[in-house]
Amino acid sequence: MNNYRDLALAYHRRLPEGIRKHLHSIGISDLVICRYRLGWNGERITIPITNRERKVAFFRLAKGPDSIGPDMITWPEGSVGLYGWERTTHWRERLVICDGEFERLVLEANEFPAITSTGGTHTFNAEWADVLGQIPKIYLCFRNDGAGDNSLGNIAALMPRSRIVYLPAEVGLGGGVSDFFVRLNKSREEFERLLTVAQPLVPAALRLNSDQHDG
Repeated sequence: MNNYRDLALAYHRRLPEGIRKHLHSIGISDLVICRYRLGWNGERITIPITNRERKVAFFRLAKGPDSIGPDMITWPEGSVGLYGWERTTHWRERLVICDGEFERLVLEANEFPAITSTGGTHTFNAEWADVLGQIPKIYLCFRNDGAGDNSLGNIAALMPRSRIVYLPAEVGLGGGVSDFFVRLNKSREEFERLLTVAQPLVPAALRLNSDQHDG
């Protein structure tokens, strides 16, 4: 049995004010910092990842403003999970699937329940989809870089009722919800409108047939 819960709490208590301000700067509120026990291990921002039993299973370690190396690493190495299992324990009308731990936390800070795979957009298990498929409204909101297009298709195939949320071009190449809310200073209501107009992903073959018929 690991003691990752105690470790998460210890890291959380060590969170420096400078790192807290950095998290604020990317759109993560104090409420979310506390709720999800974000912390500091002396080198990186610690994000405890809980399993379906709500026990800390492993950590994602994020690069701080002065850290070196990859933006995000996993400890222990090789662990993969769904960040946000607690959002599936009670019935809810909707949920946003995004493509990163910080993206998820920014959505949560704006009162949008969200989850993400810790293995990136290309890693999404069918068993997760079976659980999430019970939620009436599932939205997929990935970064504006094209890299997640195949992943969108794969997840949409697992959950055909899911709807795609397209961020505006102003977020820039690679931009995400942090850019939307912080850099562009968009409101919760404006993101709500993006959800309102979101549509299911139309497979390429169907789009091609439709274009041919229209022509």
